Amino acid sequence: MNNDNLLVFSIALGAIGLYSTFMPPVHEVVNGEQSNGEKQALREAEMIGTAHLLAVALIASFMAKSAMPLLLAAGLGVSVYLSYEYAMARVIG
Repeated sequence: MNNDNLLVFSIALGAIGLYSTFMPPVHEVVNGEQSNGEKQALREAEMIGTAHLLAVALIASFMAKSAMPLLLAAGLGVSVYLSYEYAMARVIG
């Protein structure tokens, strides 16, 4: 793995951690009742985390001169968004 690929991989790995900065663990969302205001705050946090993820992926794409980091980040963003939406819909607490 050359230095450029290692740098891009490191940036992408760090970008995944952005969600832990903005979002509580999914199991906490599933195990607790949320008011409409709390659900709205979670949705806003989803959008902020996704925006940061895409910004970092865009930088990584420019550095790698490839669209692959951006495409992977978009897929990850959709996956995380759907996971949290499912968790909010399936509250068991």
